[in-house]
Amino acid sequence: MSGGEPLSQPDFTAGILKECRELGIHTAIETSFLTSFESIEKILPWLNVLYVDIKHIDAEFHQQWVGHDNALILDNIRRVDESDDPLDIIVRIPLVPGANDSDENLAATVEFCKSLRKLQEIELLPYHRLGLETYKYLQRDYSLKDLVPSVRERLLEKAIFLTQQNPGVPIRVSGELVN
Repeated sequence: MSGGEPLSQPDFTAGILKECRELGIHTAIETSFLTSFESIEKILPWLNVLYVDIKHIDAEFHQQWVGHDNALILDNIRRVDESDDPLDIIVRIPLVPGANDSDENLAATVEFCKSLRKLQEIELLPYHRLGLETYKYLQRDYSLKDLVPSVRERLLEKAIFLTQQNPGVPIRVSGELVN
């Protein structure tokens, strides 16, 4: 399940995930994890895979770029990792050129990820401007309209850097594993 934010309706999301599991359907959720742990607990028994973004590991930088710090997000990831619920965690890093693609940020993100027992992989997602038309339609300013998405070679370069940090899990770029 993704959305919007599926955890903005945790009871509905839990109900769907429960029905899927009872039918033998593998379940996954894609979330920002900017929610109460009470909401998260409602879905954990029915979840096989958690996809969660770490947009920037530094709380102040996260606040500047996203509009809130990342303390709740990181705490929720840790709490799920420490739970008894058997699920896999996949951390995604949406790479925004000049914002979060520095080696320093990526190395610090890997250090956080190394502590996660349930982590199965780290995935780098390329920045895209798909929201540009939506913002135009909503008559809102798209502050990153002049930002050029990274070319594939730059993403692979960052993925190789991540593998050199010995994360203990595979690194994926746009769906493909990187060795």
